This record gives sequence, C-alpha cells and structure tokens, in this order.
Amino acid sequence: MTKGKFKPTFLALCVMFKTEPTPELTKLYFDVLSTMTDEEFDSSVKHLMATYKYNTLPKPADILESVKGDPEAQAMFAIEALERAMRDHGAYESVTFQDPILGEIVANHDGGWIGLCACTLDEWTWIKKDFIKMYKARLSSGNYGIEPVALIGKHEDSGNTKVKPVLIGGDTGVKLIANK
Repeated sequence: MTKGKFKPTFLALCVMFKTEPTPELTKLYFDVLSTMTDEEFDSSVKHLMATYKYNTLPKPADILESVKGDPEAQAMFAIEALERAMRDHGAYESVTFQDPILGEIVANHDGGWIGLCACTLDEWTWIKKDFIKMYKARLSSGNYGIEPVALIGKHEDSGNTKVKPVLIGGDTGVKLIANK
C-alpha cells in the first residue's frame, strides 16, 4: 500500500472514531497494514465504517480480517484448493499456488508436492490438521512470502523441460521451488 493512499484514509478513520492520529499511531498502523494493496485497504475501511459496532478505533487485526476474512475460513479455503489440486493434477503435474502461504507450506512438507500427493488417506487426515494449524499461524503472524510458489511434479522432476506449472488460484509471477 502506498502512504499516499493510507494517510488520508487512516485520518478519516481516526476522525470517525474520535482518535488522535499521532505520528506513532499512524506509523504503527501503516507498518502492520503495509502488505495490503490500496484497494484492499480502501475496501476494508469502507466495510468497517459501515459495519463496525464499537466506538473505538479498529485494531490493525480488525482491518486485516475485514478484507482477508476469518483465519479459520481462509485456512479451510486453502485446504480445499490443495485437495482439489491434488485430485485434479496429482504428483505428475507441476503446480503453482497463487496463495503464498499454501505454496510455502507444501514446499516445506517432507517430500514437497510429490510426497504430499503420495500420502495415504490415513496420513492425509493428520497432515491436513497440521496444514490448517500452520496456515493459521503463518497468516496471523504475517510471516510469509508474497510471491506465488511453483512446485515441481514428477514430469518436470524427470527432466521434461516443456512442462509448465498449472496455476492454482491466480495468474501472476512464479518463483520455482524444487521438491526437498
């Protein structure tokens, strides 16, 4: 997000909630919210102005959640995307998860994309629970990359250079990550 977009919108939010926008408070909010796009921030503030029921300035977490959604719901949507990709594409195809958190978790899984696709249903039951915990932890900590992650499938791993990763969830740049 740009400071040019943040500052006037944050000042309007402070006026609405009768809070003095000190330089320290403004910097703190900007630092926490800087990963949002201008459009996400604007949309979030508009949503909060229409729905926020408290008379205090919304915390940065409230602003993030209003545009990003509940962490539990986001983790479940990510798992659904992962299960769909495993079912539809399997270990042979390389995939790129637009969601950087999901891509990083899969990349760091023992065996990466190929190993994950090879797990049994019993193993998946436990892996899924761990994935949800890791996803929510990364999401709430803000400790994750912003680039989509491409994961190599068996075809590409065997040297087939003509293979392009299947994009899961979007269409921007890709950072290749080899299976571990």
